[in-house]
Amino acid sequence: MGPALGSVAAAAPAAALLWLVSHCYLPMAVTQMTTSGLEDGTVLLEAMAAAAGSAPVLMRMGTGAWGRVPICGDGYDSLSRGWWGVECDVRGGRAVLVLLTNTDIEGELLLFFGRLGALRALELPRNAALSGDLADLAGAIELRSLNLHDCPLVVGTVGALAVLVHLGEEYTLRSHRFGHLYMARSGVHGAVAALRALPGLGADWGSAQDDFSPCSAFGDEGSTGSLGCAARGLEPEAVRSRNAQLPYSAAKFRDRLNKYQTLWAERCERGRE
Repeated sequence: MGPALGSVAAAAPAAALLWLVSHCYLPMAVTQMTTSGLEDGTVLLEAMAAAAGSAPVLMRMGTGAWGRVPICGDGYDSLSRGWWGVECDVRGGRAVLVLLTNTDIEGELLLFFGRLGALRALELPRNAALSGDLADLAGAIELRSLNLHDCPLVVGTVGALAVLVHLGEEYTLRSHRFGHLYMARSGVHGAVAALRALPGLGADWGSAQDDFSPCSAFGDEGSTGSLGCAARGLEPEAVRSRNAQLPYSAAKFRDRLNKYQTLWAERCERGRE
């Protein structure tokens, strides 16, 4: 496919989503929290329209059911049979899970996801071009799981998440799940004390590899350990910004992701038998 045809193909799903937002769904105020499944769909379509440069993920949206069927209709309990990457609590209910892992989605999108009033889990790791401020998620007070690891353009102070009092708590969608908060190798910063005070996270939050990147793990201007933290005015257990990212193998990660998706599909098939 030549460059011109590629540009047309990439623009097509974006144009379709813009049309759906303006003709099939009523635009909402930027700061308004959703209170129904219809409003959830409106905000998600607005998010995809704002991500107009994300050709790969938009192509998948365009070939899926986004905007063509009710958001919590057929396939409401599947990440692939309904709105791709979205799961609802019940038929005709609310969007409670958004999972767009390593999809190359780009743009300042947290302000859209932060308006989903019933959202329990937001999984957006490994999206290098995704941007936004953590404060944009402060309204999503039902969040139990938030995954933004390896999103270097996501910024802000971690204390902004302290208002999400359910972070880390257990919850149930199709199965019982454990909440989490992953922010390693992102662009956020700040002391973690306020988050460790949340019952669902606890005092030992930070022990998992993807929880956060402590500033004590890096040096600043020739300093190491806690001196590196002091150079930025951070405590030894503070979240470090994206300036020193840990290397990872994209090929290895994609292989692990494919294996996980295969196992998940097999589990779903067994559940329907």
